[in-house]
Amino acid sequence: MTREKHQHIRLDLNNPAFQRQLFNLSKSNQRNILNTLRKLGNMTWQQVYSDYGLKWGNYSGSVVQGSTFRVKDKDGIEDPK
Repeated sequence: MTREKHQHIRLDLNNPAFQRQLFNLSKSNQRNILNTLRKLGNMTWQQVYSDYGLKWGNYSGSVVQGSTFRVKDKDGIEDPK
């Protein structure tokens, strides 16, 4: 295994669009997202790949460096704006 598989995921939450959307969510949804981000920050990529509670996939909406997560509620619906 490479060293990268053992390193925790690094989250960059300084994107203004992300922050704007986060602050526009209901308090309950903000809490859920922050709990998920806390969970992700304590995981390695190998743990993310094998975690059945996280649904992830490729996102091709824009050019980004690294990986992107889209957070939806339990029914797969994005929080309304």
